Amino acid sequence: MIAIAFFIVINFLALFISSKGFLDGMQSIRKANTVLTLTSQSIASLEVSEAHLENLNLDRKISDIKQGFKESQRIITEAITTSIYESREDPALMDELSMAYSALESYQQSVDELFAKYTQMARHKGPDDIEKLSEELLIAGQYAMETKEHLRKTQILLRKNTDEVFNRIYESRMTPLVVTVVFSLAFFGFVVIFGFSIARRIGRSVNNLTDSTEVVAGGDFSHIAPIFEADEIGRLTYDFNNMVKSLDEGQQKLRQTLERIRSLQLITASFSEALTVDEVCEVTLKSAFEPLGASAGSLGLISEDKNYVEIIKKAGYSDEAAQKWKLIKLTDLTPMTVAIKKQEGVFLESRQEIGAEFPLLSQDLEKTNIHSMCSVPLMLGGLCLGSISLTFKFRKGFSQEERDFIVAIATQCAQALHRSHLYDDARKAILARDEFLSIASHELKTPLTPLKLQLQMLARQIKKNDLDSFTPEKVIKIIESSDKQMERLSKLIEDLLDVSRITSGKLSLNLEKVDLGEMIKEVMIQYGNHLKDALSKVEVLSAPHVEGYVDKIRLEQVLINLLTNAAKYAPGKSIKVSLEASSIIATIRVKDEGPGISHIDQARIFDRFERVKDNQNIGGLGLGLYISQQIIVAHEGHIWVESEIGKGSTFVIEVPLRNS
Repeated sequence: MIAIAFFIVINFLALFISSKGFLDGMQSIRKANTVLTLTSQSIASLEVSEAHLENLNLDRKISDIKQGFKESQRIITEAITTSIYESREDPALMDELSMAYSALESYQQSVDELFAKYTQMARHKGPDDIEKLSEELLIAGQYAMETKEHLRKTQILLRKNTDEVFNRIYESRMTPLVVTVVFSLAFFGFVVIFGFSIARRIGRSVNNLTDSTEVVAGGDFSHIAPIFEADEIGRLTYDFNNMVKSLDEGQQKLRQTLERIRSLQLITASFSEALTVDEVCEVTLKSAFEPLGASAGSLGLISEDKNYVEIIKKAGYSDEAAQKWKLIKLTDLTPMTVAIKKQEGVFLESRQEIGAEFPLLSQDLEKTNIHSMCSVPLMLGGLCLGSISLTFKFRKGFSQEERDFIVAIATQCAQALHRSHLYDDARKAILARDEFLSIASHELKTPLTPLKLQLQMLARQIKKNDLDSFTPEKVIKIIESSDKQMERLSKLIEDLLDVSRITSGKLSLNLEKVDLGEMIKEVMIQYGNHLKDALSKVEVLSAPHVEGYVDKIRLEQVLINLLTNAAKYAPGKSIKVSLEASSIIATIRVKDEGPGISHIDQARIFDRFERVKDNQNIGGLGLGLYISQQIIVAHEGHIWVESEIGKGSTFVIEVPLRNS
């Protein structure tokens, strides 16, 4: 190929040399035509400028004449200057054009003096002034004629030179054709001889490429085809080797992808078997450690108050580091908090990058051998539960495949954590249900058992016809006892019905205008006997005339529940009931001197079937406070407890005082 290229270059060089005279002649003709056009333009412009000067005697406006003259002179100057540049290789033309340019300068200077004198003269010129101007015009006209004369001589020389050049071109017109034919014949012979040689080389390269293709088709992607020539076949062979290399890399990536898919399948199976949060965390860190080669890792969840990240599982960290980062503020600048806020992964591939972006970790970097790290959020739909953080003892460049793998683990972890929470909630619900059924069975039997015994005793005495035993006092006592048991049974059944109404959304309020102070007094009168039985003293402090639209029966039910609890958990102790009000809210407080409620139990006791753990085995379904809370919420109010262990409890109710 190089020889062919060299031969072609020589052929073109010979053709160029043989055609040089023709090309030079054409170039000379082109320049001559250009100069001829420019000189003709200059002569025409000179005539225009002379015509402008003739208008001086016609009292035309001097500024218009002067502007027209200057424009003509500009065109002439540019034309002559260009002509001199184009004729720089011809001394005779240069002489004529130089003299024309010199005469033009004299012409311009003479006219400038004429304009100056004309301007100095009065507006009405006398005969002497006109005669002087005519003389000046004649002098300027002579310079113009001299300029035109030199330009016409230049044109004559151009025509003469053009004729000579054309004759030379005509005489040598056949030389390029002869040279082209001779070299074409020589080139044809060279191509025929050289072609056979090239064909043999191409055949060898093609056979080599064909053999290599068969080897690669057999599955050997490590094969590299030899390159014999640096030609098209050689480049094709080079591209073929690159293609085979890419196929080999693709096959390796495919194997890695399949391996990752198998790993994800195993991880998915492991997550499906993890029921508790601790098991989920264990599977997450184990799944991320082994495939990625992480040296340490942690899993953090967002706290309930949304202010912290609580590390619930960690591995590979020192005790000092584990204790230091046990609780992280969401406002702190750490990879884990940034991943949670941005809801996207944070990947840091060097110690310098870690220290620059997260100054809080600088001290840990000095004490540990951490070179890379990453944090990925635990996303469940659009909700972020927390983050996974991994550290590496080597500098790691996270490929896109590895990033996707970590994100997939984090997604499965979030789903597994959600399932574990659901499982834990279901387990707690089942335990609460079983406990409730046990308590409900016991509580329902409690009033029925003595009632049944009393009825059986009456039946036996009636059968024995022992009517003497039915004294009025004894009958009244039996009836009162039975009435209490029936009332207790009715209360239990009513609580269960209320729970059913609340669950089905059928708890409705019958709002009416109520004096809350009077309502509290009525409750105390109605419920006084029960409090006396518990030996509890009640003190009522009520603000006067506190009126609002509430459901009186339901609010009385809440107050009775609170008084019942106070009497049960603090028997024989005093109970204080107070009523306060602002313009829009009424506040009722029921305070007892019982054992108190721990902070852990204070939120729990308002849930269904939940009761305060005590040592007195006090009965109840654990529904009173739950029903009370739902009634207050239906009033758009609030209920809570303020208590400390050993210092009694105060239940606080706030309800809005509607005007209608």
